[in-house]
Amino acid sequence: MVALSGTHSIGRSQCSSFADRVPPPSGTTTSGSDMDADLVASLRRQCTTPSDTVAQDAVTPNALDNQYYKSDAALMTAADTMGLVRASAYFPGWWNAKFAEAMVKMGAVAVKTAGNGEIRKQCRFPNY
Repeated sequence: MVALSGTHSIGRSQCSSFADRVPPPSGTTTSGSDMDADLVASLRRQCTTPSDTVAQDAVTPNALDNQYYKSDAALMTAADTMGLVRASAYFPGWWNAKFAEAMVKMGAVAVKTAGNGEIRKQCRFPNY
């Protein structure tokens, strides 16, 4: 999953999906943040409404690369994934190999059809 999360290097996210992780402006009460101060400032400028979108990778937004790992603070602070994230961030060849391996595994997953799965109308929610 760490290797596959690198696909977040491409695409955009709605500000509402991470707003709870962006600390409030200085001068207000906060528990601290693990986010880079420049990134926080950039997100505040770009996210004026919850429906605004930002590039998931501000450095190379149109390239599938390992840059995402250098900016995702949540991944970098998770004890069980920290070593994998660091290797992915600083050894691009290692990440490329792990990503390719993960994609091959994903390709082996059987396609679900109406009899054993569902096609969701909205990706985030099961059809009820």
